[in-house]
Amino acid sequence: MVSSAQFLLFRIGDTSYLVPGSATVAIDKRDSLSRDDSGQGGICAWRTGGTERWPVYLLDAQLRPSGGGHWERAIFLPASPHPVAIAANAVQLLPQSEVSTVSFRPLGPPPTPAGHLFNAAWVHDANVILVFDPGALALFLLNRPG
Repeated sequence: MVSSAQFLLFRIGDTSYLVPGSATVAIDKRDSLSRDDSGQGGICAWRTGGTERWPVYLLDAQLRPSGGGHWERAIFLPASPHPVAIAANAVQLLPQSEVSTVSFRPLGPPPTPAGHLFNAAWVHDANVILVFDPGALALFLLNRPG
């Protein structure tokens, strides 16, 4: 289980991102999900249970729907009417004490009603890793065309 005092570091392609651990509903392995080969709206798999289905979106590093690729885990975020997930190549839990983020507000209009996709960054080993705003990311995924 992910603690609220942790961050999830994950990769999409060769790009790393962070999301606060407290914002996740679940992290599932790829082989525990139902595959979706339709290609509609970037959905690559579903988490099924009872009458519920939660979509998993496969995006490229520029956050565009991806037709395929390697991914290992689905990171589920709370959303309405159901949680949604982003597919990730790798997921690593980092204690909050090891991650020092700096908040920022991107220029320009936000891409979702919940705001901008990123709200902070972490500079680590000369790399800048953007931190997703979980609510904005969930709305972004739910509003994918297709």
